[in-house]
Amino acid sequence: MGKVVVTGIGCISSIGKDTSTLWSSLMTGKSGVGPVRAFSTRNLDRHLGCELPSDAGLRRLLRVGYGRATAIGILGVRQAVHDAGLGSVSQGSLYVGTTMGEAYNGIIRGTSGHGSRAFGGNHRSVKQFPISSISAEIAKFFRMAGQNLTIPTACAAGNYAIAYAMDQIRSGHVQIAVAGGTDAF
Repeated sequence: MGKVVVTGIGCISSIGKDTSTLWSSLMTGKSGVGPVRAFSTRNLDRHLGCELPSDAGLRRLLRVGYGRATAIGILGVRQAVHDAGLGSVSQGSLYVGTTMGEAYNGIIRGTSGHGSRAFGGNHRSVKQFPISSISAEIAKFFRMAGQNLTIPTACAAGNYAIAYAMDQIRSGHVQIAVAGGTDAF
């Protein structure tokens, strides 16, 4: 079997908006746990979570209609593509595959009431449904021409996505794969 190498990494989390900040936070023991602010937890048993704080890039993507998990995925892929030195992943004859793992795409949408608009005439809300739209919208955003797949296996979804992408490269189905995990928090 041929070697598969990771050439770029992108990461956005409650303790870092890029890989260097995340690594520094991990090394100092920083916690990302705090009160959930994205939706009301009044009727829930738990009120804390590791929520991603909004930034200008995320707000801009949400305003044009991407679901939160998709928008976070786009920001992470943008970092990984830059880190890999590709400039762009739509590289002409290369066949780029997109595999994203996801756990709870609808949690914020479902609790805030926005989900009911998805099939009620608001064309921008359609980008937020179904869960398979995450990898499809990321591929479309970056103009990637290969297969795209969302793996909704909860906590292990990102790991499954990376392993699947590795298999796709080894089998020759794609030359480059963008893979990872995203979540609505």
